[in-house]
Amino acid sequence: MIAAKLRAPLSLDVPAVAGRKTPKDVAQQVLRASYKMVNLQNRLGMDASSVPNLTLVSVTPSKVYDATNMLLAETTRIKHHLNLNVPRQDRSDPRNKVPTDVFGQVLLIIENLDNMSAEA
Repeated sequence: MIAAKLRAPLSLDVPAVAGRKTPKDVAQQVLRASYKMVNLQNRLGMDASSVPNLTLVSVTPSKVYDATNMLLAETTRIKHHLNLNVPRQDRSDPRNKVPTDVFGQVLLIIENLDNMSAEA
């Protein structure tokens, strides 16, 4: 919905990920996505969120989960800012995901944030 509102291309294909990823690898990409989220918020004239305080020394799956939830919350803030009040679809809870799966999803988020920032 955000991409459509900004008339930005939206990719739905998760990029291929080579090798096995760890929570630390995912955390690095989540931090990268967080900075791109802040960039988009700035371009939209919003008060930007803060980047999660993830220390890359000791990364746990729980910390990565919390940081990815922050990305979802910030996406909701952008929807609200753009007056996009369409409820999201019900989806099943993700189960049996490994860091490599999440790594690919975060790469897709980064790609789409880049596309939206270019149009904002």
